Amino acid sequence: MKQIALFLSLALLAAGTAWAAEEKNHCHNEATWAGWHQLLADNQDDDELHGLYAMRRGLCGMVEAGTIEEERATRIFEDARERLTAKWIEENMRRKPML
Repeated sequence: MKQIALFLSLALLAAGTAWAAEEKNHCHNEATWAGWHQLLADNQDDDELHGLYAMRRGLCGMVEAGTIEEERATRIFEDARERLTAKWIEENMRRKPML
């Protein structure tokens, strides 16, 4: 059940990023960062979530340094987020009792 809540939270964070598309740089969206910080506080033992957050921080740093374009950083992050979300869904489906 906790993974479903986590999945929904990640989906909402992704939606917030998409809705803020008019922003030049998603890394400057303070509301999204606040959502991430709350998600991490609520899931302190989830190493995969913390890894995804670290990836986001690192990619934002690369965008800021000019070593990677924002579009590429966004694509890399979204691919990782989608893989992790699919893994959580699959794990949750395996845990459900068959009727």
